[in-house]
Order: sequence, then C-alpha cells, then structure tokens
Amino acid sequence: DLNKKFDSLKLSITDSLSPVDFYFKIQPVVADIREGHLAVRIPGKRYSGKEIRTMKNKKGLFGRLDYYVENQKLYVLTNKDSIENILPGTEILAINDVPVEKFMKKYRKLMTSDGYNSTFYPYYLKDSFFNYYSAENGFLDSVKIETKYEDVIKTVNLTRESKSEADKEKD
Repeated sequence: DLNKKFDSLKLSITDSLSPVDFYFKIQPVVADIREGHLAVRIPGKRYSGKEIRTMKNKKGLFGRLDYYVENQKLYVLTNKDSIENILPGTEILAINDVPVEKFMKKYRKLMTSDGYNSTFYPYYLKDSFFNYYSAENGFLDSVKIETKYEDVIKTVNLTRESKSEADKEKD
C-alpha cells in the first residue's frame, strides 16, 4: 500500500516543485504511515538580515490571538490585544476569501498520530494551523479575515503592527 502511494506521488510530480510545494505533496504520504513521531519538517524560508530586523520590530500577524479547533472549525479562544473587538468564541470563516474549511482539510492530511488515534488532531492543529498557512503563503503584513460571532458575520483586517518600546523590552 505504501509503495502504491509513493508511486502515485511520483506520477503526480510532473514539474519541478519548490521545497514547500514538495512538503505539501510528501507529508500526507508520510502521515499515512500512522507513526506519531515520523514526519517531514516543513522547510523554513531563509530571511535576510534586513528582513529579520524588520520582523523583530513587528508583532505577529496571527499570534496575537489564541485559537481552538472544534468540529473542523477554527475559533478564537483569547484576543490578547483586543484586536477589532474579536471576542472569544468567534469563528474564523475565511482568510483572504479562502474558506478556513479548505485549509483545515489540507492541513489535516499533513498531521500524523499513532495508529488511528483521532483525539490528538484538534490540539495539534490549533497550534500548527498558522505555521502551515505562513509556510504556504509567506510572511504577510496583513490579511482579511471573515468572522462569525452570534450569527453576525463581519470582515476584519489583521495587520502586522510595529512593537511598542515596552514590547521590545519584554522581548
């Protein structure tokens, strides 16, 4: 079965791939082995000194909110910086007009656990969702998210803000 999956993977690669694109192709095959400690690492981008200095002086784009996953949906657990008055329990419906459900299905295939254990995935996905998103979409300065809270849908623009002097001292 594993040989068939690797053969199928080989046939699906018809052109050269970036390291990230290759990761998104091979990791689902590795995950199908169902051994929780076996994984391919997502390749990291190498940043220039200037890019690193810029990042050090800015807050995270998605990291200012904490999340949880329930029934393949992404929710806000806490909003540390009171961004746009997003309240705990707010569902994130879409990021830059792409439904979160599409990302959930794609990213779920990348994760592995021992055997057929399924309780691990929501906990891991809440912490890794935006790592996968950033690897796939790059270091963004802003995104548009569509949210839903108490049946009210609204669009919020998240922006990567500069750190205050107090934030810099904490770091």
